[in-house]
Amino acid sequence: TPRAATAVGDYVLDLDALLQHGILADPKLTHPLGDIFLKPYLNDFAALPISDRRTVREIIIHHLTTAESPLFKDESLQQKAFIPMQNVTMHLPMRLTDYTDFYSSLVHADKAGKAMNIPIPPAFYEYPMAYNGRVSSVAVSCTEVIRPKGFFLRNPNDKHVEYQPSQALDFEVEMGCFVSLPVAHGNVVSARDAWKHVFGYVLLNDWSARDVQKYEMHPFGPLHSKSFLTSISPWVITPDALRGSIARPVESNYSSELSSHLQNDPDNHAGYDIDFSVTISRQYIFGIFF
Repeated sequence: TPRAATAVGDYVLDLDALLQHGILADPKLTHPLGDIFLKPYLNDFAALPISDRRTVREIIIHHLTTAESPLFKDESLQQKAFIPMQNVTMHLPMRLTDYTDFYSSLVHADKAGKAMNIPIPPAFYEYPMAYNGRVSSVAVSCTEVIRPKGFFLRNPNDKHVEYQPSQALDFEVEMGCFVSLPVAHGNVVSARDAWKHVFGYVLLNDWSARDVQKYEMHPFGPLHSKSFLTSISPWVITPDALRGSIARPVESNYSSELSSHLQNDPDNHAGYDIDFSVTISRQYIFGIFF
């Protein structure tokens, strides 16, 4: 049964087990936790005030770093709370209602544009560009990739497109961001306040059929070439856990000044400096796993 947990080395820590034992009780909490960690998704926990989420995090860290904690003294609790990760099946961490794919890396935009003979549009320098993705195709890591089919020219000299399996299946390495605080219809959130709406981050692989994408890009952008699967990691990393990686935005030589609602305070760097690495395995011939 899907339920909430946090990763601790080679184990997962069952959060409801801590709650039932009374470990997560704290007078600083403004909302009762109830059965919140028995839910199949983290949406209800993500909707709690930031102060409550931070309190829960601090309690867990305290007990994991204190030798006298019941986590280490109570054998019965240990058996219930610590579950070997190899015995756990991972699921989507959140119930998704919307998925927006942003196009905000200058290096990526430049290289991808050159590969498809598409210049960087002027709007790229003015505001965050994005398109709506397909929510139903977002799946947890290790979901098998079925090679997509689409319309494209197999050879440049072909006169007619064919509906055929993609010959240019590609991956991307990105960060996915979960927004948990709603925005009232018609309202605009400034860059200065955006952090208040962020619950956490996951790794994201926006699988892409480049041959299909190249043929369908104009004038509406990608649809069939990117809607067959988007893989995300099951573990949500909270902004508090990434505080050590906060960094300034990449410098830009663009002379135009951003609209006021897109500007950050000088002390709000609003970016992260995180190294990603990719290993390609050719073990699977008919299936691709991420």
